[in-house]
Amino acid sequence: MSMYAKGMTTEDIRSHLEEMYWVDVSPTLISRATDTIIDQVRLWQNRPLDDIYPIVYLDAVRIKVKHNGR
Repeated sequence: MSMYAKGMTTEDIRSHLEEMYWVDVSPTLISRATDTIIDQVRLWQNRPLDDIYPIVYLDAVRIKVKHNGR
């Protein structure tokens, strides 16, 4: 369901399930499953966004302080 909510087509979902889990499902089955949650998907897609999203940037430098035991 999350794949559909993020914009994948039924064929994309079918291919992904086959590739990742070796499961063969029909596009019809996927459509029936997504039809049951379409209202929830639309609510999530149209939800109000927060004004601020905190972002943390991490950076690192590795300096070797010992070489040949010194």
